[in-house]
Amino acid sequence: MRHSYKGVTILELLIVISIILFLAGALFLGLSRMRERVRRDKTVALVEKIATSLESYRLKFRVYPPSDTSPTGNEAIVYHLTTAFRVKPDLAKGEVLATDDAGPFIVLSNEELKNGRIIDAYAQPLVYKRYLAEDHGKAAKSTVVSWYDPSHNTAAGAAMQVRQYVYTLYSFGSNRLDDNGDGDDITARK
Repeated sequence: MRHSYKGVTILELLIVISIILFLAGALFLGLSRMRERVRRDKTVALVEKIATSLESYRLKFRVYPPSDTSPTGNEAIVYHLTTAFRVKPDLAKGEVLATDDAGPFIVLSNEELKNGRIIDAYAQPLVYKRYLAEDHGKAAKSTVVSWYDPSHNTAAGAAMQVRQYVYTLYSFGSNRLDDNGDGDDITARK
């Protein structure tokens, strides 16, 4: 007499468990890659947003904001891009600045601004460095038309030589290590 048992064998159970684990692993890997892509896209968008604000600042003041002495220069661009202030030309430094009210050039969300620093999607501060442009080993200069400023005896429309600056703005990227704008760093340069 034969008995027929209804149920699942251990082999069948192991096969089902292995299929479920394989599908869960593939799903986890896909979600991990998607999360990384979202972080990178958010950081690229933030770097482009800051770069656009730096260009607006330069169009207004004819010079990029200075970088401060901190390793990232981040606090300087937070101040210069988010603060409304009134400035005068600083001809001694060869910089022509607007004489009317300016800024803020950008509004940052709580997610992007933490402890007075611009933070990327990897929870790292952006790095900003401004330096003099060089032309054959000398500081590059360009001719600009000044605004009227009676304190410096400059008439509106007078041509002036001003220093040219360039900048580097970057995020450390997914490895969270400073590759000086190379490697996996997300960069905007001007």
